[in-house]
Amino acid sequence: MKIAWFKKVITPELGTLIAGYTAGDVSVAKLDDLMVTGLCLDDGRSKSLLVSLDLLALDGWYIRSLREKCARRGTVSRPSGPSAGGLAAKQLIAGWEKWFREPKKNYGGRHV
Repeated sequence: MKIAWFKKVITPELGTLIAGYTAGDVSVAKLDDLMVTGLCLDDGRSKSLLVSLDLLALDGWYIRSLREKCARRGTVSRPSGPSAGGLAAKQLIAGWEKWFREPKKNYGGRHV
């Protein structure tokens, strides 16, 4: 079994447009670096890659591009299982509602 791990800083420059608060808002400070982290597992027969991005979202064109590249490299078995689409959306909405209700900390005039 071969295992590889990586972590890389992907923090953009200050002044970069950000999403999640208001349209057109830009970053004015950095609390923590944004990271991309990955783990590759190779048992000699197949390889698996797990990637985590500290991002709010990815553009649809980027996700489609990743899927196409992965499909060209190999196939994935998807056995039957329960759908989590509706449940995941409900949990995401509940998490956001809880976050908006909780008091926020103030960092340099910015509430987070």
